[in-house]
Amino acid sequence: MSLKAILIDLGNVLVFFDRHRVVEHFASITGMSADVINFHLNKSADGQARLAAFEEGRIGQDEFQTLTQRVLGQSFPIKLFWAMHADLFSANYPVINLLHRVSSLYPDVRLLAVTNTDEVRLERMLLLAGIRFHEVIASCHVGSKKPDPRIYQAAIKRAGVPEQDCLFVDDVPENCVAAEKNCIPSHHYQTLAGLEGALGERGLNLKKGENS
Repeated sequence: MSLKAILIDLGNVLVFFDRHRVVEHFASITGMSADVINFHLNKSADGQARLAAFEEGRIGQDEFQTLTQRVLGQSFPIKLFWAMHADLFSANYPVINLLHRVSSLYPDVRLLAVTNTDEVRLERMLLLAGIRFHEVIASCHVGSKKPDPRIYQAAIKRAGVPEQDCLFVDDVPENCVAAEKNCIPSHHYQTLAGLEGALGERGLNLKKGENS
């Protein structure tokens, strides 16, 4: 079997995310319109830069909350702010169950999460996924986001196996292209059946034992 490590994205693969849920939380607390909140948090250049800095670990939680409160013109209790910030995920149970089956049938295959996120949302995603990853490579710890080559290099180093013995799984085509440029075979995740097929092509027979 040639596959020794699966490098898998979290957002929109193992867990779904809906940024509008965060927008609605802040709108309900502030009395501001959802469109205004969405602009400040997600659409404006300032909002995107602020989140990118947090996701790359260039600013910490305190600074991120301070900057967000400043642009919204309101302050929030710490626990409330972070609860709203992290409440955008829901579990993709079919893919989660598939990975549990990989772990059960092929315990020697290493599972690594490779994700663009901040430390607060990372904790929430890992809790929802419930997968015992061998390693977690997050942009907030590495200091770079996919498709930057540095996060792929960090993932391979942590995987501890050659690039050709890995499979990178992501829902963003650009990230898969970047993986291939870093000599890592990739699968663009779109459906459960497609992912099962990609794993099967690499020697993981996930059907065995189902009827025993």
